[in-house]
Amino acid sequence: MAFERPSLQDLTDRILADFKSKMGNTSTFLRRSVVRIFGQVMAGAVHLLYGYLEYKADQLFATTADGDNLEFLAGEYGLSRRQAAKAVGSIRATGTIGTVIPIATVLQNQDEVQYAINAAGTIGPYGFVDLAVTAIEAGEDANEEESVALEFVSPISAVDSEATVLPGGIDGGSDTESDDDFRARLLYRKRYPPHGGSQFDYAAWALEVPGVTRAWCIPEYAGAGTVGLGFVRDGDIDPVPSDTRRQEMYEYLLEHTDPYSGKTVGVPVGAQPGFEVLDVSDLFLNPDISVYPFTDEVKAAVQAELEDLIKREGGPGQTVYVSHISEAVSAAAGEERNRVNTPAADVTASYTQFHKLGTILWRPY
Repeated sequence: MAFERPSLQDLTDRILADFKSKMGNTSTFLRRSVVRIFGQVMAGAVHLLYGYLEYKADQLFATTADGDNLEFLAGEYGLSRRQAAKAVGSIRATGTIGTVIPIATVLQNQDEVQYAINAAGTIGPYGFVDLAVTAIEAGEDANEEESVALEFVSPISAVDSEATVLPGGIDGGSDTESDDDFRARLLYRKRYPPHGGSQFDYAAWALEVPGVTRAWCIPEYAGAGTVGLGFVRDGDIDPVPSDTRRQEMYEYLLEHTDPYSGKTVGVPVGAQPGFEVLDVSDLFLNPDISVYPFTDEVKAAVQAELEDLIKREGGPGQTVYVSHISEAVSAAAGEERNRVNTPAADVTASYTQFHKLGTILWRPY
């Protein structure tokens, strides 16, 4: 049975009843009597103690613990919170041939997110130089699309004031793992204990990598003896992982050090020849939905429910059911009635696809 915290009024009534019983059950307390004031003050103090006990009770369980207490519980299972990571990418600076751009030169975007140049470069014979940059602060906010202009914080003589982000963008930045995401990983670990390279082990290892938000393991995806792993990075500009990210994942899963035990873990040697990190692509769902009331608030609520559904049920080899789409629309706040016109059939992704919400065609019901 869950811990139940008495209300402040319940505690006040109990204390006053106790006072009354000790005084012979004949006393009537006036509204501003000293005894009534004492009772209310005592009830307030006891109510705070009950609040602390309620908080401590919540910290005993993974479903309700938070902050450091959640990390403590996860540590017993060898899990640690994913730390924030810095975004990296390349830019092209232009200017006078032969001009040197020093290492650690700082640029920023329109939101004043700053990036530092990794190594000095010299503008070449065609009037430009490509430079690798790293975000100064870790986090998703530093992810930037290609072709965006970055401004030099301190202008350099003979160098144009702006540089351009090269194809591929600046990506890889991720925030510190939230309590909810960390809790989900801990509950996954408790429900699916390690089995020396089982289907669940692959997905759990993949989710340890900073920036990875969802992962799927497909046993025998290309026949007996093969194992495929797909993953996405929802916080990046493009959630589909690049070749570089896929290679990093492959190397991590083959062998990495457990952060708590210090032991080397990873894909079993016998499974390595058939193991592959899949090159996944988007499978867009573009639903046609009639809804009432036909308001921006309801449409925003429906979109949020659909995005949540796809994150829960979409992925390589997975099926998003039409009945679940209708259920998600019906669960939206403010919705009174709806009709899902399309898709007319369940949508199943191949082993190299993951579902993604595209453009919703809205119609009044």
